[in-house]
Amino acid sequence: VSAHARGELALGGFSLSSGLLSELIAEYVESPQARYASEFAPYLSALQQKDAELAANESFLTLLRRSAEDPTMQNIITQLHVRLYFGESTQEARSRGLREPLSYLVMYDSNIHGGWAPLARQVEATNGPLSASNEREWMRAYLQARRDWLRNHANPLLPRTAYRSEALLSLIEASNWQLTPPFAFQTPRGRVVVESDALRSSALVRANTDAV
Repeated sequence: VSAHARGELALGGFSLSSGLLSELIAEYVESPQARYASEFAPYLSALQQKDAELAANESFLTLLRRSAEDPTMQNIITQLHVRLYFGESTQEARSRGLREPLSYLVMYDSNIHGGWAPLARQVEATNGPLSASNEREWMRAYLQARRDWLRNHANPLLPRTAYRSEALLSLIEASNWQLTPPFAFQTPRGRVVVESDALRSSALVRANTDAV
């Protein structure tokens, strides 16, 4: 759960201002397994109206944090991510004939974080359209552009997220296009080591395999 003084609020990457937090909570309330469905009911109208005062409502924030521990909420967050972002990323990657699991991960991360389309157009202006023939060079240029865009963004929150592009660039530098473990990258909370094959065996990578 993230809440900011300027009235922004998000759970699982779904923000109040986008209307997706309202969609998430509405789906949660409809689930028979939801532990806190009745407690969320009084807030549904404010969520639909994207009421920024919710970001300062301690009762609501406490409820949101409690719900984040509910397996039902966790499942709905995953399903919503897949429905809104994964399918779109996979469809575009397949249409371009991309083959590398890392490329799929780059597109997915950019779609859930935001800014894929305008930055992709910017990179295409100098590197040509993304395709299987220039996939690796194009993805490197894109991540470099994305990293610089995040570092210099006027929104004070976004420079803190440049580590995401840096982490993906580190995989390119290691020539780990197949996401073969173990590998590590740095985040604001410390060094993360991926030792399992979870990424390669995920739906994201399976979709890439299907596209080959």
